[in-house]
Amino acid sequence: MRAKNGLSAIGIVFCVAIIGVVIFVVLGRCRSVIFRAKETLMKAELRNLNAGIQLYSIKYGSFPPDIRYLLNRKDFLELKCEVDKENYPLDPFGKRYIYDPGNGKIHSNTKLKTKK
Repeated sequence: MRAKNGLSAIGIVFCVAIIGVVIFVVLGRCRSVIFRAKETLMKAELRNLNAGIQLYSIKYGSFPPDIRYLLNRKDFLELKCEVDKENYPLDPFGKRYIYDPGNGKIHSNTKLKTKK
């Protein structure tokens, strides 16, 4: 039964389905934008950490013994990043940055999507 000025049940279901599809597409785009922003932030943090490691190396002639030591020294690095309960820096995806004091290299364990 249909009212003279109203929508039928099929019309309402159709409208709800269209709204659902639009929401699904918009949320998918938002996730992609958020991922790319975190990826960019991680690359910037890695550049800053590498710069701090190099500055330390120039001043003291060796690489810092621990990345936590470098983060606590404001004369080398002022990086505002998250840390875990052991005070190791975390990348924007919540994983630790991995530092090798033997060669001064730092990287993240986060696997990023490669562009084709």
